[in-house]
Amino acid sequence: MPPWRQLPTEDLRALVAYVQSLHVPSAAPSTPEATSLNEGEFLFAANCASCHGVRGAGNGPAAGALAPQPTNFHLKKPTPERAWEVLENGLPGTAMPPWKSQLNVDQRYALVEFVRSLYGPPQESSRQ
Repeated sequence: MPPWRQLPTEDLRALVAYVQSLHVPSAAPSTPEATSLNEGEFLFAANCASCHGVRGAGNGPAAGALAPQPTNFHLKKPTPERAWEVLENGLPGTAMPPWKSQLNVDQRYALVEFVRSLYGPPQESSRQ
């Protein structure tokens, strides 16, 4: 491995994000009030879709200008603890900001549940 100073900035950011992902946060307490997928979907559309895309595929209008690219939640399902940690603190080395000041606890729980529900192939709309 070359000395770290010779690595491209993007590789350094990815390495920092990986090392930080190894930290096991304390489990986020659960609250039944915050598990509403409807609220999570609304919050996602209002706050996350510009980067992560309307359906969470990492293809929002701002995604092309971001390095690394936003997470595609159809391909990656974060654990509840990891999703909570990222919402609380952001993700250093990426464009993901902390949301602790903008969203209350119940809103963040709703977003965690919604983001985790996106995993898997996108649901096709039913044809009538």
